[in-house]
Amino acid sequence: MKARGREVYIIAGVIGVVIIVAWYFLLFSPQRDDLKSLDDQISANESALSQAQQELARLQSYQKTAPQAEVDIVRVSKMMPEDEAIPSMIVELTKTAERAGADAALVVTPYYNKPPERGLIEHFRAVAAATDLPVLIYNIPGRSGVNLSAAALATLAHVENIVAVKQANPDLEELDRVCAIEGFGVYAGNDDMLLDVLRRGGRGGICVASHVVGPRMAELARLARAGDEAGAAAIDDELRPLYKALFVSTNPIPVKEALNLLGHEVGGLRLPLVPASDEERAVVADALQRLGVLAA
Repeated sequence: MKARGREVYIIAGVIGVVIIVAWYFLLFSPQRDDLKSLDDQISANESALSQAQQELARLQSYQKTAPQAEVDIVRVSKMMPEDEAIPSMIVELTKTAERAGADAALVVTPYYNKPPERGLIEHFRAVAAATDLPVLIYNIPGRSGVNLSAAALATLAHVENIVAVKQANPDLEELDRVCAIEGFGVYAGNDDMLLDVLRRGGRGGICVASHVVGPRMAELARLARAGDEAGAAAIDDELRPLYKALFVSTNPIPVKEALNLLGHEVGGLRLPLVPASDEERAVVADALQRLGVLAA
């Protein structure tokens, strides 16, 4: 991967970790009696933003020297002994997120090279050892090309700061086994799995549709935890057309279109992702209108 490409992934990774984890804890975490005052929270957020901006500036500065840096990396790697470990990029990203004030790290399974499961286990152990943050594993075989089995997750659950998995494997039998891991949090990684996860005692979800209908999904979770199966199922049925519409094209194309339609002005996308087509926009708009969140 070229150095310029690495910088894009670094920036996207840092921002993604902060936004996804902050949104989840805002949506599903229980309130605490000892929350700081609003002024203190604003001050803390401003401090975290300042740190994140400093990290971004550092990365942009590095990008200007990326071609030479890439050559230097190649030279160094040729001189390194074969048994000397080179720090993983994700370890550095996690450290950067911690410095920027993230509450936790959502770490996806490595993609493309399809490592064996024992390699995946060692990878997550290395990430966890490099940070004091709680680590949530993101298991999404449809995008990464590898799956962490329930047995592997059970092994990783013994690592003190590996606290949960965002499970985006739609296999419900596998979900049964994952949810049976004692003391290990399970969050839905696919929107249409949220109720399935909650039925099995999972903690909630880190979902695409929550950017659009977060309060409704939080209510679904509340009803499920309270034992109101019928109420939770009714909301799930109500939201399923939106779940489907938000995947009419590759995520995050439809959800960004939905947010723009709702007036949030989240902007466009970077190539190779492209804006929603007229047909895709119509599908998203129709789903929002049926839910009553967008005027016809």
